[in-house]
Amino acid sequence: MKYLALLLLLAGCSSVKEVPIHTTTEKTVTIHDTIIKVRLVRYVDSVVVKDTTSYLKNQYAESRATFSDGFLTHTLKITPDPIAINVKFPTITKKISKEVPIVIKKELSLFQQIKLIARHFFIFSFLLLLVFMVYRFFF
Repeated sequence: MKYLALLLLLAGCSSVKEVPIHTTTEKTVTIHDTIIKVRLVRYVDSVVVKDTTSYLKNQYAESRATFSDGFLTHTLKITPDPIAINVKFPTITKKISKEVPIVIKKELSLFQQIKLIARHFFIFSFLLLLVFMVYRFFF
């Protein structure tokens, strides 16, 4: 058991250190909004006729009104043609900063190299001793 404790003491190793480095990048993003509010040009039209039928039309819709048998019938039809609208999308520049870990490896000192070699030697010796004890106990 004391051989195992001695083996663990001599077979220590060091860990790799990560050093965070702060980096900043710029990214240009064009944002497209799916909801656009547009004010249409206001049209106010009215027609007075002595006839029983009235008709109005503008670039957005057309309307027909008729009066017969004491009833007023009014129909409104929206034009199916698309309306051209000039929309400007803003271009936004974002600064993204994050910490990127970089692994720094350095050469082992002479003492650390000796510890690594000794570790292999003691592990091999321990296994050889274990095999010898098992062989002696059973045979």
